[in-house]
Amino acid sequence: MTTVGPTGSSEARRQPDGSDPVRRERDGLDFAGTGNDSPRNSPLVLITYRDHVLFRKVDVTSVGPVHRQTIGRIARQDDETIVIVHDWSFVGADGRRDRTPPCGLVLLRKLIEKIEEVGPVG
Repeated sequence: MTTVGPTGSSEARRQPDGSDPVRRERDGLDFAGTGNDSPRNSPLVLITYRDHVLFRKVDVTSVGPVHRQTIGRIARQDDETIVIVHDWSFVGADGRRDRTPPCGLVLLRKLIEKIEEVGPVG
């Protein structure tokens, strides 16, 4: 298997000035305080939260926050926020890693209604 970057190329991207590509050792993730950028020790969680709504040209009495859910692994948290990651790269069987940054959400704790562990790591 060949690991490819976001452009579909298996070659490292060069800087705009033509210099060697920047090598990132980590994506800045520390799943569940493990000191590791792998989610292996971080459980899969389902988070139910209230979300903001953008509206346009509707009766303002009919709008309000909506309930949403997301699933992923907690990358980090503090007293105000939880960062949940639901898409990240990993080291494949060939020892290579796609350097595409992770995707996820930063959720305010005040808007979180429930966090459920939905399965073991694996």
